[in-house]
Amino acid sequence: MIILYSISYQKIYIYSYPQKRSMKESQESIEVMVECPNCKKTKLITVPKYLFSNKKMGTLKVQVHSGICCEHEFIAFVSNNGKVRGYESIDMALDLSKVEKAAVEGKIFLRDLIATYGDYAISSCLHAILCNFPIIFLRSSLEKSKTALISHLLNEFLPDVYKQTLVQVSTIIESEYQESHIGDCLVISPGGVVAHSPWQDIPLKLEKELLTDALGILDDESQTVVMQQELGKIFEHAEFIIKKIEKKEIYEEDLMKDFKKEFKKPLNEAYLNLLKQVIEYRYKKDVSRIKIRSFDTLKEGLW
Repeated sequence: MIILYSISYQKIYIYSYPQKRSMKESQESIEVMVECPNCKKTKLITVPKYLFSNKKMGTLKVQVHSGICCEHEFIAFVSNNGKVRGYESIDMALDLSKVEKAAVEGKIFLRDLIATYGDYAISSCLHAILCNFPIIFLRSSLEKSKTALISHLLNEFLPDVYKQTLVQVSTIIESEYQESHIGDCLVISPGGVVAHSPWQDIPLKLEKELLTDALGILDDESQTVVMQQELGKIFEHAEFIIKKIEKKEIYEEDLMKDFKKEFKKPLNEAYLNLLKQVIEYRYKKDVSRIKIRSFDTLKEGLW
């Protein structure tokens, strides 16, 4: 059964859709050999087989925590056939052993999510919120659904002026995942594997920094306020760029100069790539109007 929560401020509407179940397949695993991109040590890890069954394209993103393969932490990009297609080093790793759950009855906070799913999965959730993609959390049949609580928390990260369009958060039981129709949404397994992401892969460095900054605040409620403020800044920056490209096409370097003049801070390539995805997916604007001068120069030379 899929349970989809669509939250307004007064009510939670619940929709359910029956799905076929295959408990045996949900318990099977595939062995994957990973190699640390830093020290080259290798380790055989296991990934639930059912996560590959509903994978039409892209890769699984598996966070390999420090101590599993070596002292380093990294992301392994695993294809449908269980082969690793690439790695991403994590330079700034959160010490999850120090991230304790809040243990407050009837509430979930940011550190609860990180302690349960890991920082890469929750960084992906932040990216999904920014780009306005639905989020699906997989769970075991024995696990009580906490979707309403998670949905409430993630939507609290949105600044008030952006809460007209809330993030859709739903849950699917693991054994039903293979038969479920997965569209453009983020899918996270109980172990924190990013089983599906609907955007082109980019480093989630800024999202990770937001988590680190928020966790630096001891008060759980204040962490939510920080997230609202930081996401609000990102939306403000995206809307500034939208105004620019709606008037005319613009080269990246010119946009970076205008951005620095407006906000008194530099716009680097990594942040620009993030803003492009926010503009493309949340605001449905044509980011191809942001041009790369070297490409245009090369095309002119070919002609």
